[in-house]
Amino acid sequence: MLSGRYYWQLLLWCTLYFLLGYLSLWLHDAQDRLSFVWLPAGMAVAAFILTPGRLWLALFIGLFTVQYLLDAVVHHSLNTSLIHSVVSLCDDIAIAWCVRHYSRPGDTLHALIVWLLSTAIISTLAGGLIAIWTTLHHDIAFTRALWIWWSANVSSTVLLTTIIVGLLRNDGRPPLARCVSATVLGLLLCGLTLYIFRQPPSGDKGDVSLFMLACVPVMLMIALPLIGGNKAGALVFTCFSAIVIVCSWQGYGPFFTRGLHAGEPLLLAQIYLSGTALLLSFIYLYNHQARKPTISYFLEPESGRIGWDENSTSALQTQLAAITHRDQLIALLDEEDQGQMRQRWAAVVNDHNTSQPFRFTLHLPGWRHIHIEETTLIRLQRPWGLLLVGQWADEENHAPTPGEG
Repeated sequence: MLSGRYYWQLLLWCTLYFLLGYLSLWLHDAQDRLSFVWLPAGMAVAAFILTPGRLWLALFIGLFTVQYLLDAVVHHSLNTSLIHSVVSLCDDIAIAWCVRHYSRPGDTLHALIVWLLSTAIISTLAGGLIAIWTTLHHDIAFTRALWIWWSANVSSTVLLTTIIVGLLRNDGRPPLARCVSATVLGLLLCGLTLYIFRQPPSGDKGDVSLFMLACVPVMLMIALPLIGGNKAGALVFTCFSAIVIVCSWQGYGPFFTRGLHAGEPLLLAQIYLSGTALLLSFIYLYNHQARKPTISYFLEPESGRIGWDENSTSALQTQLAAITHRDQLIALLDEEDQGQMRQRWAAVVNDHNTSQPFRFTLHLPGWRHIHIEETTLIRLQRPWGLLLVGQWADEENHAPTPGEG
């Protein structure tokens, strides 16, 4: 039985899917269903990634129903809509499954790579199916159909997933001075973007100068999350993307050049935004790594006594302070991790310092399973004996499990 909170989440995702779908068809309503803009793809991938697996079936049915409702509103062929809806949503859920299944706990870079590779590969397979159907039922070449569907789906996935995850990312509240600086920079960026993308095409030289000028907002966009945090960066990036897409749709800006077919300026605008989104994803990764709470421990190998750094920024400091012996710590690890931890300690005792990271799961009473990365482990020779010093990175913000403790 689903709780009321999950019903509201499903309703929110379905509503957002409908609005983004309607907006996409308003920007480029292709009756053969090969639109250069399909924003719901990225939203659906983000929704499946952020929704518990046991709710995926309900979410799939909800989004599929919304898709059919949308096609009825705009009077699209329901047979073609059925094929496109099934293939598109299966593509979205397959990408999300790869991200959830193949990502490593706490390894954000690996998750980012899995997301990009799965998006490119799975969208190619899904695009091939769509292109075959379109070629058989509409007067369009297979390669063109594949290119249009693949590029629209991939650019949407990169763009919308980056925005949604960035908006929901809890990176804390920056100081007031940085908030003010981020606000000023965001307003400057939006104003400059509006100026650049409201310029009418003015020949080859004008187009080249506009292309060069379009790089400036990207540089400002990259700097913004470093100043104001990931959430502020995602919010401004949403406004930035809206300006670029709407102006390109209206026939303004550097992407509305001569020789392009209908819809292609919008596709170029999405590729431009997707490249910026990729850069932002790596900035988000940098911010996550830079702000990751750390804690150090000190182990006396002979006695087994453990001490903890009292100046740690980790929320686990209070719980870990109660662990004063090696055996207490070992008892909180998985069986496989216990052996690897003992081997690391033994290797460093034998004068083999290591900077090789070691990821394990810590089971503290009353807390969820906590993913920890031991980033360094070194030996120090003191007059009174040998001392091992290890540093842990707390991979995510934690809170006690409801109903426990």
